[in-house]
Amino acid sequence: MKFKNIVVSGDISTGKSTLAHNLARELNWEYLSTGEYFRKWHKEHNIPLEKTNQVPESVDKEIDYCYQQKMKNEERIVFESHLGGYLAKDLLETFKVLCVTDWDKRIERAAKRDGINLEEAYKNVFERSKMLADKFKKLYGVENTFDPKYFNLIVDTSEKSPQDVLDVVLKSLKYDTRSSNSDI
Repeated sequence: MKFKNIVVSGDISTGKSTLAHNLARELNWEYLSTGEYFRKWHKEHNIPLEKTNQVPESVDKEIDYCYQQKMKNEERIVFESHLGGYLAKDLLETFKVLCVTDWDKRIERAAKRDGINLEEAYKNVFERSKMLADKFKKLYGVENTFDPKYFNLIVDTSEKSPQDVLDVVLKSLKYDTRSSNSDI
């Protein structure tokens, strides 16, 4: 393989966690998730996940720096992170995948995952997405962490099964796509 690490990014409920888990399992690589880290942090501090703006900047920057250093210095890791593509933007040896999904599918997935109704899921996804975008703009000055220029591959997961998404990424990994984005 031409890449030493893989980053999977995407907004809330786009399938990034499922893809990252599947890639790590398939490749027998380590899996690291900023989402898991922050879910645990929120729970330990008794702060609802929707209140991402209450995480101190120092905590965000520390985990982002740690992940970026691992991307630079370690190998055989699948990173799952909202900010992953941006953090790895200059790392040519890291394959960067962006998962995208249509809005309605994202809401359905969030409702099913969280065991809530569609209206509540809409509110949660909208608020968390907005807070994350605002936080990343404040922390790093980045307008759009999902800008296609940060990624080697963009996969629309709306109508694909998890296995189909995995197959698309594994096939793409066989080719050197560092110089241009592919949209599948």
